[in-house]
Amino acid sequence: IVRKMEITVSSRQSKTLFCQNRKEFVKATPEERVRQNTLSSLFLLGYPSSLILVERKMADLAAPGMQAPNRRIDILCYQGSTLQPLLLVECKAKSFVDKDLRQLLGYNFYIQARFIALVSPQKVLFFDVQGQTVQERLPEYNTLLV
Repeated sequence: IVRKMEITVSSRQSKTLFCQNRKEFVKATPEERVRQNTLSSLFLLGYPSSLILVERKMADLAAPGMQAPNRRIDILCYQGSTLQPLLLVECKAKSFVDKDLRQLLGYNFYIQARFIALVSPQKVLFFDVQGQTVQERLPEYNTLLV
């Protein structure tokens, strides 16, 4: 379950949200609300904000030697000691379907994170890519470092 947070809304008739990670106001779309709630959950679970990227071009983050498509990832968390991609998160405004998992797996082909997660307002699916295990919650940061 994704924990809810207080999302700072600008005074411009609630059309923007303040992203704590990007330190700027962003358009308050349904997907952005999921993204901000997910970020809040990650912070509560001990993920260092300095090791999290939000809404970045996949081509800039792809593994060496790979030419990624011109797409954007939602959230990428790095492992502090190695700065290797640790957790790639795809946020969806509605319930996700099989194609959303295929999208996330396709993104991770280029990013090569050890863990991936799909997050919607109703559900979380967290995958250990190497062990091929699934759980319905985001784990604490420190548990992924073992």
